[in-house]
Amino acid sequence: GAETIFSGNVRLILEQLQNAGSYNQMITIADQFVTSLVNKKRKEAHQLDAVSRLMIRSGGNASLDWLANQSYLSSKQFKRKFYERTGVNPKTYLRIIRFNKAFNTRNAYPDWDWLRIALECDYYDYQHLVRDYKEFTKQTPNEFHRIESNSPERRLGLTAEIYKSRAASAVFMA
Repeated sequence: GAETIFSGNVRLILEQLQNAGSYNQMITIADQFVTSLVNKKRKEAHQLDAVSRLMIRSGGNASLDWLANQSYLSSKQFKRKFYERTGVNPKTYLRIIRFNKAFNTRNAYPDWDWLRIALECDYYDYQHLVRDYKEFTKQTPNEFHRIESNSPERRLGLTAEIYKSRAASAVFMA
């Protein structure tokens, strides 16, 4: 169960949560627990961290050779070490960044057609954008955004302005 994943502290945390006098106290207990997990798993700063930030700033449009050069590693070493550090290969990471940019752009500019979004987000063509949507969401762009348009944040009045700022800033990974 949970003890296998989070160690034996789970019983203690559950007891503390059950004995908490208020929701605020429960939130504090949960927050401290999560913070302790993050601090345990935190890795030392590495050159690959800076390179991953470059990848984000590029909007997903950077060559692997250039990124390897920025990390002072051979292309093969870069791919292996990036995967070891992040759990995903660098090419997939770039695709996720580009997909995220397309998602935010569509939400910011719902009247834009998919070809324009694909080109604005550095996709080679519309079909490459569709491929990423199908891989990451298991749906076409139109299917996914039809469902997403009913999300709670939409019903609460989240405006396109938030997505416009996200679309303009490749650094924002929502």
